Amino acid sequence: MPGTVRRWRSRPGGPACRSRPPAPTPRSPKAPNGAEFADEQGPDGRSGLPGPVVVKSRHSRKHDLVTRVDSAAQLRELAAAHPEEPVVVQEFAPNSGWDHKLWAIGDRVFTALRRSELSPGGRGPTRPLAPDSLPPGWTALVHRVGEVFALDVYGVDVIDRGDGVPLIVDVNAFPGVRDQPGAPEALAALTLSSASAGAGA
Repeated sequence: MPGTVRRWRSRPGGPACRSRPPAPTPRSPKAPNGAEFADEQGPDGRSGLPGPVVVKSRHSRKHDLVTRVDSAAQLRELAAAHPEEPVVVQEFAPNSGWDHKLWAIGDRVFTALRRSELSPGGRGPTRPLAPDSLPPGWTALVHRVGEVFALDVYGVDVIDRGDGVPLIVDVNAFPGVRDQPGAPEALAALTLSSASAGAGA
């Protein structure tokens, strides 16, 4: 699929289709682009719309499209502004307003908190988060995502709905692991290990 943001069920016959997701994910109505999604909802913009939804670009770039849609008017405005933008649509899940940014480099997991674009104050700076402060099972969840998608370096965005169950909202195959002590060294070690394994094959 275009861009680097992947969804469960994004590749017919791929590993995400053959394996159960390792954690709950938002239901994602099919949406090729903003205009087609609006058309599919009918003239009033609400037919079949499962309540508030999050619409985000399938391209991964700075300041890309990420917005919550609550009304028919918002949906029409969004479609007019981004008619050809390939999008992912997810049901909105009430949460703390913080994205747990989890990055994997080989067997290492790096973590941070970032204020969501959908929070009242908008996206905020990234805050440090110690990996050992994650709820039980979250680190294993990150590794399971890598197994499902056959990835060695990737990012997983998780939100906390308050019920103790993580909700995966994004898997990024080309993550920006910034300001994480040890991440450059982990990437270098993984690169050398992979190169060595390839040379010995």
